[in-house]
Amino acid sequence: MRTKGLFVFMALLVGIAVSASPASAQSQAVDEATLAAFSAELETIRQALHIPGWSVAIVSGQELVWAEGFGYADIEEGIPASAETPYHLASVTKPIAATLLMQLVEEGVVNLNDPVAQYGVRRDNPDITVWHLLTHTSEGVPGTTHQYSGNYYADLGQVIQAATGQPFATLLAERMLVPLNMERTAPNPDWYPGSPAAFPTVMGWTSDLRQTPSVYHDLARPYQFDADYDNVSGSYPMHFSPAAGLLSTVVDIAKFDIALDQGVLVTPATREQMFTPARSNDGDELIYSLGWYTQTYRDDRLVYHSGGWDPSVSALLLKVPDQQLTFILLANNYNLTRPFPLGEGDVLYSTPALAFYKHFVLPRHADSAVPTINWEAPATSIVQQLRQVPDPAVRDLLEHELWSYRKLFASVGRFDRAEMLYTVHQQAFPEYAASRIDPVAYGGNGPVADPQPVSLRPDHVLTIGRFFTAWLLLTLLAFVVLLIDLRRSLGVALPIKLAWLFATLLFGILSWIAYRVSDYRYQRKNGEPMPAWLRAFGPTLYSVTGQVAALLVVLAIVVVYFPDSDGAALFAIPAMFLTGWLLLRGPLAAWARQKTYWQALRHTFFIELASTLPVVIGVLTVLVLVTDRYLRSLGPMSPFYWATLPLAGVAGALLLYPVNCWLVQRGRCDWPAMYQGSDSDLVLSHETLAKVY
Repeated sequence: MRTKGLFVFMALLVGIAVSASPASAQSQAVDEATLAAFSAELETIRQALHIPGWSVAIVSGQELVWAEGFGYADIEEGIPASAETPYHLASVTKPIAATLLMQLVEEGVVNLNDPVAQYGVRRDNPDITVWHLLTHTSEGVPGTTHQYSGNYYADLGQVIQAATGQPFATLLAERMLVPLNMERTAPNPDWYPGSPAAFPTVMGWTSDLRQTPSVYHDLARPYQFDADYDNVSGSYPMHFSPAAGLLSTVVDIAKFDIALDQGVLVTPATREQMFTPARSNDGDELIYSLGWYTQTYRDDRLVYHSGGWDPSVSALLLKVPDQQLTFILLANNYNLTRPFPLGEGDVLYSTPALAFYKHFVLPRHADSAVPTINWEAPATSIVQQLRQVPDPAVRDLLEHELWSYRKLFASVGRFDRAEMLYTVHQQAFPEYAASRIDPVAYGGNGPVADPQPVSLRPDHVLTIGRFFTAWLLLTLLAFVVLLIDLRRSLGVALPIKLAWLFATLLFGILSWIAYRVSDYRYQRKNGEPMPAWLRAFGPTLYSVTGQVAALLVVLAIVVVYFPDSDGAALFAIPAMFLTGWLLLRGPLAAWARQKTYWQALRHTFFIELASTLPVVIGVLTVLVLVTDRYLRSLGPMSPFYWATLPLAGVAGALLLYPVNCWLVQRGRCDWPAMYQGSDSDLVLSHETLAKVY
């Protein structure tokens, strides 16, 4: 307890110190002229990449020396990007999660050599250890090669929870976000799908995550490319785990970076271990360490992690540990990282990262500066400038820059310029050109031809969650009141009672309203037959409820036994019909008309078919539209899954209701199933009602 208390106290001091440093403060190590030149180049790069907005920060000597926004966080609303604009971090979440895990390693709570099965992680290979997950060496023969896998890395959340008894997000808030005063940082509000903690978290029933409404409200709007490489509304994923899903600002990431370098989060020895390249089983040095990519360029150690999440998320965190420099860049479009193969171990093929290196790292130990090349100039002019550079080290850096601009131009559809630079590459750097893939042939960053789901802003997610909480409470109240009322109606058939109760579970308060409107005591009070439009309420809700229940069962079976199948609808439609016919309408018709079950089935086949089709059209249309347009992941642990079902049911009911009105008028709808005489005689006898009520 004392150790933990000391840690929190130290972290609070760092948080106060960091938060007290203004974002615009200038350090002696970073002069204004350099900042101005870098800022101008960064803005040129942003526009060339067609990125709507990004925010940048530089840390020097464990001090935030510069933070600024470029472009727009929201184009439509005219909201400019700023140093305090929150963005999705995507995989830049990984080094933060790795730091938390290494705290547990230092405390002896987790051992890197432990098999992950010890923590409840189920993978095919029992030899996979925590170290393998952390270094992305868990696939194939564990420890043999680096193969980046966000899915395997996400398993570290299970390791953390099993070791501590607390979810990753809760522990993150307790150990970092709160002590470091990272008030503009929060987890994605829809937790990792399948986690039992998802529901109460999104509903706002727990406060462990320090859900800061301003973070979700101010989150930069996501954008993606259309077929012409123009920005249109994009979407953000609904996921949170150690692999991805943290939301933050460049200023808050700077707070984390400073605390890491000051030894507050982990010891210097552990930090050095995290920055040291991992080695394979054969002793070969890998490009990844413990949560970070690592490389050495001209004796400069570069430690970094990029983040990219199609179609609208990209981020970059680059550290130069030996010079105590850090570069942070967050964007609201995928194109900050998508064009550049940062996962191959060379961050300097990223145009923004290379610009940072040229302006702030190289001048500290190099005599000659890198000349400024206008990559929009004619080919002959560019070739002439490049041939005049004698220094091999500078030429190597310019070759990196040329290659990155080839990728940049291809990423926004400027293939003519990319092809021209390929020719320049061959002429100016013949020793490199043969080994570089042509970005046009490679494909570059093509447009998003098919529209991606529209984003639900996280603050909207929480608002919907709270609304759904109120809906659940009203549904529970309606269910209890209905149950009490139906107990008094002892003569009403059990199928009718169950129908109303199940309908209430699906439609909530709407079912209670329909029940009161179509109250069968209507005739007793008024002494006249109930109109067909009232009698149609019951069978409509009954049919929709039964068929949605069938849909749920089918989806559950498909998810469990056929997880890779995209044909759930092929199973769902016949299942909805068969369930409604065999298990619902058949027994009800047999009871209502005093027929055998098989006679009732023959009598109701076409009636059920006529009822199923509008329900299927309404329900599946809503489910497909909502999941495709708004939700990229829709699972049973998501409240949106359950909130969408009543909406889908209402759509099915609206389409079915006119059909049932017609069936009731023709005496073909068996509800309330207490008729006298022929099918066309729809008047309930007062004697029957007297028995019921």
